[in-house]
Amino acid sequence: GLPLDGAHRLARDRRGAALAGGTGGALMLTNADVAELTDWRRELHRFPEVSGEERGTAARVVAALAPTHPDQVVTGLGGHGVAAVFDSGAPGPTVLFRAELDALPIEEKNTCEYVSQNKGVMHACGHDVHTTSLLGAAKILNELKDSFEGTIKLIFQPAEEKLPGGASIMIKDGVLENPKVESIFGQHVLPQLETGKVAFRGGIAMASCDEIYITVKGKGGHGAVPHLAIDPVLIASHMVIALQSVVSRNANPTMPSVLPMVQRILFRMKCVWKAPSELLMNNGEPKHTKK
Repeated sequence: GLPLDGAHRLARDRRGAALAGGTGGALMLTNADVAELTDWRRELHRFPEVSGEERGTAARVVAALAPTHPDQVVTGLGGHGVAAVFDSGAPGPTVLFRAELDALPIEEKNTCEYVSQNKGVMHACGHDVHTTSLLGAAKILNELKDSFEGTIKLIFQPAEEKLPGGASIMIKDGVLENPKVESIFGQHVLPQLETGKVAFRGGIAMASCDEIYITVKGKGGHGAVPHLAIDPVLIASHMVIALQSVVSRNANPTMPSVLPMVQRILFRMKCVWKAPSELLMNNGEPKHTKK
């Protein structure tokens, strides 16, 4: 809706020509670009880091951004978060594109040449792909600076996999300001989607995450006199089954929702010869573990 002078009209027309997809369009990545992005993704996959420890990943992102000549790069946002700003120099909105840096505490069993070198850590949720995609966008933006109006921010978020999440901390650190962001775009890989296709929908697309902790308190006892004990293991077992009916019987069927199975069941034993007197169930990272 902003008025365009002659130069901005020309930039808009050039952008439209590029989007039309001609072989000379500025949005086309070369085979060399694709090969470089593939190498970047495999490097990220080879050296994953868990939430809050993405120091090496952030350094790789900053190094990869350098040849794309962003107008500004900010590091240390929300921990190890990175933001790159591409300013067209023309008035217009500020649009933000976002990817994540962290991996999961999972042992990778693949045998590919770029298998994780960090024991017990793996990019199992596609964040290496998301980050690489955003680096590819930076390559394109470097070529299109005179072909769009406004400012584009690329942010690489730390600690997406761990509550409260790096996004909230980055916001506290001012990532949505200077200049103020008007809209945000994120993406997520979907292995079930055919390569080369993009899916989108109006409204909610993916679930948010909450952690639930439930402590079941029983009464310890000897296996020979079970009637004198209260077995929290049996109680918790029934709860695992019963919780699966929460979605089917309590949630609005028109609202997508999911309640994953319990991730961990931790026992607190008073004596090795006694049944557990307390049991902690949770679907997230345990705050503490006692044996």
